[in-house]
Amino acid sequence: MLTIEDMVRQGKVLNVGVSEWTASQIQEGLSVADRYLLDRIVVNQPQYNMFNRTIESEIIPLSERNGVSQVVFSPHVASALVGATRIEQLEENVKAAGVVLPADVVQKIEEILA
Repeated sequence: MLTIEDMVRQGKVLNVGVSEWTASQIQEGLSVADRYLLDRIVVNQPQYNMFNRTIESEIIPLSERNGVSQVVFSPHVASALVGATRIEQLEENVKAAGVVLPADVVQKIEEILA
């Protein structure tokens, strides 16, 4: 955190941001910043998409309480969806991207495509 603080003070960066940190890491970073009067984390960049919603349980509530914004990204998911006109194609594309579709998601997609 001190290295980041030095960059903020030198004007090399405007705000403190992190990427792919867990809720406990974000909390620890905020605590260190508060304890030593450093610039706080203001943004997190997690992976978030319709297949990976893990940030909803801990990271989002923690971030809302502490004023940390989210700038999400979703590698591979866009390419998995492109060109899929049948559920089988979508499942193949998603599997190739290393994602397993939960049964409830498959059911919702089938309803949409029907």
